[in-house]
Amino acid sequence: MLEFAHGYPTMLFDRLTFAEVLLKHLKGSDQLVKTNKKVTNITTRKDGVTVDFADGTSEQGSIVVGADGVWSTVRDFIREKAPPGLFSQGPNPFSAPYQGLFFRVPRPESLKPGQTVYVHQPHKQLMALVTATEAHMTTYERIPDVSERSYFSPNKVTDEDVKYWFDIPVNEKITFKDLWDNKVMGGRVNHDEGVIPWWHWDRLVLVGDSVHKVEQPMSPFRGAGACCGIEGVISLVNKLNRTIGSNPDPSRQDLSRAFTAYQAERESAARLWVHVSRLDIDLYTSETGPASKAATFADGRTISIVANSPVLDILPFHDEKEGVVPWRRHPKANRKSKDVKARL
Repeated sequence: MLEFAHGYPTMLFDRLTFAEVLLKHLKGSDQLVKTNKKVTNITTRKDGVTVDFADGTSEQGSIVVGADGVWSTVRDFIREKAPPGLFSQGPNPFSAPYQGLFFRVPRPESLKPGQTVYVHQPHKQLMALVTATEAHMTTYERIPDVSERSYFSPNKVTDEDVKYWFDIPVNEKITFKDLWDNKVMGGRVNHDEGVIPWWHWDRLVLVGDSVHKVEQPMSPFRGAGACCGIEGVISLVNKLNRTIGSNPDPSRQDLSRAFTAYQAERESAARLWVHVSRLDIDLYTSETGPASKAATFADGRTISIVANSPVLDILPFHDEKEGVVPWRRHPKANRKSKDVKARL
């Protein structure tokens, strides 16, 4: 449906591969990317920030971007610095209506790369995403909403914990147990969801799962959670690029305006993705069986926000395609190039 609507086919790949591609094409990555660091303190000043690490080192900069996931350390520091009431004082700003398993297994021959498999059960759902080398398995089981901070527990789930699924067929040749017995890694996780009300403070700003947790169990080919995060980064880069273009040494007020514009552009889309995602999984895990027609109709609400996705202003993109739903935004670099050619 996405290619018909928007002109582009979907791609299925794991986040590690995506990160490796980005790292490979980042010039000076060995100097710019530093791993195995634990943030112990963030100090903001009128003219910049200092980030201290547990190994005794520190880094100076103009801003801190917290792209550090659902249990964001940067968000915790923002909560400490901001006036009470802006940020949730509890351990988890999100809530989890579903819990489940996640595990990876070497791709069996009967599962083809790019394939997505759904297995529906009353109040439960099994999903398999198949890459060239692995199958990523996720289950969803309805629970009373919880807002505790629960961490992924790799390899701490016993066979007894998952025996309900053992005899469930994934396809004509393999069962859940066949895959579980060959897992590379597995554990239990809460499927948190939600959008926090404030995405920045002072010179600190949040992106991705640190501000919006989108579970998209029924339509993973859209990669809603990851795509929302990527689109948020694009929006933030565009706003900062314009700010720096006006003032190479932006003040706190300049940055606050850029951060506010970024949140204003992305918050409504994130909230709609969360809403549709929750509606999807509720419909598919109903006790009477998957309400697939209703879920497909609900998915149609996302077409407009995909068509309105942000694009990087600074990069030309000359091979732009369209489906039956036109894109609402186009790279500004393309328009500049056309203007130059027109003058010539």
